[in-house]
Amino acid sequence: LLGPHWRESPTPSPRAATMLRTLAVVGMLAAGVSAQSEQALEMGALRSAFVNEDSFQYYSVVIPPSSNAIKVKLIPSYGDPDAYLSFTTAEPDDLTATWVMDDVGAEEQVIKRDAVEFCQYEPCILHISVYGYDESEYMIGVYEASARLEIEQECAPGCKQDQIADGICQQVRAVGEGARVGHLQPQTGWCILALRKRVRE
Repeated sequence: LLGPHWRESPTPSPRAATMLRTLAVVGMLAAGVSAQSEQALEMGALRSAFVNEDSFQYYSVVIPPSSNAIKVKLIPSYGDPDAYLSFTTAEPDDLTATWVMDDVGAEEQVIKRDAVEFCQYEPCILHISVYGYDESEYMIGVYEASARLEIEQECAPGCKQDQIADGICQQVRAVGEGARVGHLQPQTGWCILALRKRVRE
């Protein structure tokens, strides 16, 4: 039996319920639960950046309607960054990305507008997540596929030029313990004595 002072709790009104949900969201934001915002990339420009091990950096770039194809470039200076690309999902990961760039060393991904996965509406926005398999410093850029990134440089002794990476100087060594077995790690930054970048249509 219920005591004489018990009374049923009133059901909160829809307005009160909405206010409670709003307060909960504000509390989550204050606690740092909000998603990291994407950084805007400029078409035709390389962005230098750093990502911690097992962390992400997020980017977005607006693709102009005149672009029939684009080229995404990921060039590590050290470490092992991976890139996840999507036109439909912000902050993509290995489960939601349409294209994945996860090889060791410099990579490029060409995406044509006639691909089914290319955006079908304007503004056309490509979302990019860079993941640090290891602590990594890298350069990332999105270009017209018809544009050619020219990198003029002088390589230090003992370094080689990797044509896949547009001539970037690299020296390759075995990765450390706990890294991907059988892979080689490019050591790029200190190999370059002089580096000048420009884009030519």
